[in-house]
Amino acid sequence: MPRESPKARIIIIEVNESDSLADVVRELGFFETAKNVFHGGAHSVGDRYEVSGQAGAVGPNAHAQDNGFAQLRNEQGAKIDLGQLAAELQTLRTAMRGAAVTPEHDLSVGYVAQAQVAAEGGNESGALEHLKKSGQWTLGLAKQIGVHVAALAISHSIAG
Repeated sequence: MPRESPKARIIIIEVNESDSLADVVRELGFFETAKNVFHGGAHSVGDRYEVSGQAGAVGPNAHAQDNGFAQLRNEQGAKIDLGQLAAELQTLRTAMRGAAVTPEHDLSVGYVAQAQVAAEGGNESGALEHLKKSGQWTLGLAKQIGVHVAALAISHSIAG
Protein backbone atom coordinates (compact mmCIF):
# COMPACT_ATOMS: atom_id res chain seq x y z
CA MET A 1 0.00 0.00 0.00
CA PRO A 2 1.43 3.40 -0.98
CA ARG A 3 2.44 5.63 1.86
CA GLU A 4 0.30 8.72 2.30
CA SER A 5 2.09 12.05 1.97
CA PRO A 6 2.08 14.24 5.04
CA LYS A 7 -0.53 16.95 4.96
CA ALA A 8 0.32 20.57 5.34
CA ARG A 9 -1.95 23.38 6.40
CA ILE A 10 -1.04 26.97 5.71
CA ILE A 11 -3.23 29.44 7.48
CA ILE A 12 -2.84 33.19 7.40
CA ILE A 13 -4.68 34.98 10.15
CA GLU A 14 -4.80 38.70 10.66
CA VAL A 15 -5.20 39.61 14.32
CA ASN A 16 -5.10 42.75 16.38
CA GLU A 17 -2.10 43.35 18.60
CA SER A 18 -4.27 42.86 21.67
CA ASP A 19 -5.34 39.35 20.56
CA SER A 20 -3.40 36.38 21.85
CA LEU A 21 -2.23 34.09 19.08
CA ALA A 22 -2.92 31.07 21.30
CA ASP A 23 -6.51 32.24 21.91
CA VAL A 24 -7.12 32.73 18.17
CA VAL A 25 -5.76 29.27 17.35
CA ARG A 26 -7.89 27.71 20.10
CA GLU A 27 -11.03 29.54 18.90
CA LEU A 28 -10.51 28.24 15.38
CA GLY A 29 -10.48 24.68 16.71
CA PHE A 30 -6.90 23.71 16.01
CA PHE A 31 -5.88 21.29 18.65
CA GLU A 32 -2.86 19.89 16.83
CA THR A 33 0.57 21.14 17.68
CA ALA A 34 1.29 24.19 15.58
CA LYS A 35 4.69 24.23 13.94
CA ASN A 36 6.46 27.13 12.30
CA VAL A 37 4.13 29.80 13.60
CA PHE A 38 5.30 33.21 12.48
CA HIS A 39 3.87 36.42 13.75
CA GLY A 40 4.78 40.07 13.83
CA GLY A 41 5.55 40.85 10.23
CA ALA A 42 6.64 39.49 6.90
CA HIS A 43 8.91 36.51 6.74
CA SER A 44 10.70 35.04 3.78
CA VAL A 45 11.92 31.59 3.00
CA GLY A 46 15.04 31.00 0.99
CA ASP A 47 17.94 33.26 0.09
CA ARG A 48 17.57 36.96 0.65
CA TYR A 49 20.20 39.58 -0.12
CA GLU A 50 20.15 43.23 0.77
CA VAL A 51 23.02 45.12 -0.78
CA SER A 52 23.49 48.74 -0.01
CA GLY A 53 26.17 50.33 -2.10
CA GLN A 54 28.75 48.60 -4.22
CA ALA A 55 29.02 44.84 -4.44
CA GLY A 56 31.33 42.72 -6.52
CA ALA A 57 29.43 39.46 -6.08
CA VAL A 58 26.52 38.39 -3.88
CA GLY A 59 25.00 35.02 -3.07
CA PRO A 60 25.91 31.35 -3.27
CA ASN A 61 28.60 30.53 -5.81
CA ALA A 62 29.02 34.23 -6.67
CA HIS A 63 32.41 35.16 -8.03
CA ALA A 64 34.08 38.47 -8.78
CA GLN A 65 37.52 38.93 -10.26
CA ASP A 66 39.72 41.85 -11.28
CA ASN A 67 37.33 44.55 -10.07
CA GLY A 68 38.25 47.98 -8.81
CA PHE A 69 35.95 50.02 -6.62
CA ALA A 70 36.05 53.65 -5.62
CA GLN A 71 33.27 55.17 -3.61
CA LEU A 72 32.15 58.76 -4.10
CA ARG A 73 29.68 58.99 -1.22
CA ASN A 74 28.36 56.64 1.36
CA GLU A 75 24.81 56.44 2.64
CA GLN A 76 25.53 58.63 5.61
CA GLY A 77 26.27 61.52 3.25
CA ALA A 78 30.05 61.58 3.64
CA LYS A 79 31.73 64.21 1.53
CA ILE A 80 34.06 63.65 -1.39
CA ASP A 81 37.73 63.93 -0.51
CA LEU A 82 38.13 67.27 -2.28
CA GLY A 83 41.92 67.25 -1.88
CA GLN A 84 42.13 63.89 -3.66
CA LEU A 85 39.64 65.07 -6.30
CA ALA A 86 41.62 68.28 -6.95
CA ALA A 87 44.87 66.34 -7.32
CA GLU A 88 43.30 63.88 -9.73
CA LEU A 89 41.69 66.68 -11.73
CA GLN A 90 45.15 68.26 -12.12
CA THR A 91 46.45 64.97 -13.52
CA LEU A 92 43.38 64.62 -15.75
CA ARG A 93 43.62 68.20 -17.02
CA THR A 94 47.26 67.70 -18.00
CA ALA A 95 46.35 64.53 -19.93
CA MET A 96 43.40 66.27 -21.55
CA ARG A 97 45.53 69.15 -22.83
CA GLY A 98 47.79 66.64 -24.59
CA ALA A 99 44.88 64.70 -26.08
CA ALA A 100 42.51 67.52 -27.07
CA VAL A 101 41.95 67.81 -30.83
CA THR A 102 38.54 69.47 -31.15
CA PRO A 103 37.05 72.70 -29.84
CA GLU A 104 34.69 70.57 -27.70
CA HIS A 105 37.71 68.92 -26.09
CA ASP A 106 39.13 72.37 -25.29
CA LEU A 107 35.84 73.31 -23.62
CA SER A 108 36.00 70.13 -21.55
CA VAL A 109 39.53 71.04 -20.42
CA GLY A 110 38.11 74.37 -19.22
CA TYR A 111 35.30 72.69 -17.27
CA VAL A 112 37.80 70.39 -15.56
CA ALA A 113 39.97 73.41 -14.70
CA GLN A 114 36.91 75.11 -13.15
CA ALA A 115 36.08 71.94 -11.24
CA GLN A 116 39.65 71.75 -9.95
CA VAL A 117 39.53 75.36 -8.71
CA ALA A 118 36.18 74.69 -7.01
CA ALA A 119 37.52 71.51 -5.36
CA GLU A 120 40.63 73.33 -4.15
CA GLY A 121 38.34 76.01 -2.68
CA GLY A 122 36.22 73.42 -0.83
CA ASN A 123 33.19 73.86 -3.10
CA GLU A 124 31.97 70.30 -3.71
CA SER A 125 28.73 71.19 -5.46
CA GLY A 126 30.53 73.67 -7.73
CA ALA A 127 33.14 71.06 -8.66
CA LEU A 128 30.45 68.52 -9.48
CA GLU A 129 28.48 71.03 -11.53
CA HIS A 130 31.53 71.80 -13.70
CA LEU A 131 32.33 68.11 -14.07
CA LYS A 132 28.79 67.48 -15.26
CA LYS A 133 29.51 69.76 -18.24
CA SER A 134 32.84 68.11 -19.03
CA GLY A 135 31.24 65.23 -20.93
CA GLN A 136 31.82 61.63 -21.92
CA TRP A 137 35.23 62.25 -23.52
CA THR A 138 36.51 63.47 -20.17
CA LEU A 139 35.02 60.47 -18.38
CA GLY A 140 36.61 58.05 -20.84
CA LEU A 141 40.02 59.66 -20.48
CA ALA A 142 39.74 59.70 -16.67
CA LYS A 143 39.04 55.96 -16.68
CA GLN A 144 41.85 55.35 -19.15
CA ILE A 145 44.51 57.11 -17.08
CA GLY A 146 43.24 55.67 -13.77
CA VAL A 147 42.08 58.72 -11.82
CA HIS A 148 39.31 56.80 -10.07
CA VAL A 149 37.90 59.46 -7.74
CA ALA A 150 37.69 61.94 -10.62
CA ALA A 151 36.13 59.34 -12.92
CA LEU A 152 33.54 58.45 -10.30
CA ALA A 153 32.74 62.11 -9.64
CA ILE A 154 32.32 62.76 -13.38
CA SER A 155 30.17 59.66 -13.81
CA HIS A 156 27.87 60.59 -10.91
CA SER A 157 27.68 64.18 -12.10
CA ILE A 158 26.69 63.20 -15.63
CA ALA A 159 24.15 60.64 -14.40
CA GLY A 160 22.68 62.92 -11.76
